[in-house]
Amino acid sequence: VSLCHGTIQAQEGLAEEFKRSIQSAVNTHPMTLSAARGAEASGQDEMAAKWQRFPSPTFQRLVPQGSVSSTSINRLLVEQPLYAGGRIEAGIEAASNRRVASQSYYEQVTQDIAIKLVGAWFDWQRSRHRIEIVNEALDAHRRLKQQIDNRVQEGVSSSTDLALAIARLGQVMSDLAQAESTLAVARGQLRQLGGDQYDRLVAMDGALSMDTFPKPQPEWETLALSRDPLVARLMAERDAADADIRLKRSQILPTVSVVLEKNYTENLGYPSQRSWIQVSAQPGAGLSSMSSIGAAVGRKEASEQAIRNAELELRQNLTMEMASYTAGRDQSAVVGQISLSSKEVAESYARQFVAGRKSWLEVLNAVREAMQARLQVLDAKTMMGQSAWRLHLRAYGLSDGPVR
Repeated sequence: VSLCHGTIQAQEGLAEEFKRSIQSAVNTHPMTLSAARGAEASGQDEMAAKWQRFPSPTFQRLVPQGSVSSTSINRLLVEQPLYAGGRIEAGIEAASNRRVASQSYYEQVTQDIAIKLVGAWFDWQRSRHRIEIVNEALDAHRRLKQQIDNRVQEGVSSSTDLALAIARLGQVMSDLAQAESTLAVARGQLRQLGGDQYDRLVAMDGALSMDTFPKPQPEWETLALSRDPLVARLMAERDAADADIRLKRSQILPTVSVVLEKNYTENLGYPSQRSWIQVSAQPGAGLSSMSSIGAAVGRKEASEQAIRNAELELRQNLTMEMASYTAGRDQSAVVGQISLSSKEVAESYARQFVAGRKSWLEVLNAVREAMQARLQVLDAKTMMGQSAWRLHLRAYGLSDGPVR
């Protein structure tokens, strides 16, 4: 019992280590760093919007034209808004929602890269093990070809059997070349996405098995819908568009502010310090303000449609991922038994061929079926692992939630 418990802990540790490697690679990816800088910039935009509540100082240096005196006028103006028709509050709310949208975009980028990296890792692992399986099949075909070659020289078998063995050998060699090409592509993608974590991820090849995959639960769909960064970003953009509508409407209203003036030039004919209440309105050229309001309303409606579309696509993706995981799990069990049976059949056919009870074509077909069955097991496990990790990343992300 203690050995079993220790094995389970070791498997969970491997899964957590795999997740940490993915997280480290994602955090150093250029797209992640760019999204992080964008989130920081949106935070500064929000701070700038909040500063609009405070007084605005203006320093002026004026040189009167056509005056006998060439003395310049130095003036300091401080304007404090008293009423802006809700413009300042709407601007702050819009900036705050855009900051949330930028943060959600950062989370969306990290999730997308993590999902791509998990897919690239499993594709690389599948390609690597596919080459091992095909190489073993190639060795088996070479032994069979040598066997039939000897039988042809002894006059026991016909040259047709040798030609068939050579053709099947060439077919397996072609499969190997294709597998090596696929491995090169998968390795390049893994290196690009993995960055400085590439060597660490490569070293974990074979460490993860079906026992270490996350186990999807029914509540994962609810968790994924509640924390999906794309939906959160679109909601924040919709709220920002709603604030923009109020901002555009407030621009039609006048602004009331108190202005304090301090002149640093003497003998101007009026007090050096004075204050007044200022009422100003800037409705814009023609009906541009109304057009701006209409554009803001259109952006809000577009955001609402985008939210519904994103939620629909997310539900479809979650359903497909869960179906893929279930199919991979079921296929792994069934195809695993087929693989064992195919191997035994191939060995039995080889013995029966020597005894004259099986044809050479049946032997070659049995060997190839054994190889195909092993490849199907590999594909099923890969599909299961990819789906399980993608579901886990959508439900918990990289930082939260246990793997098991």
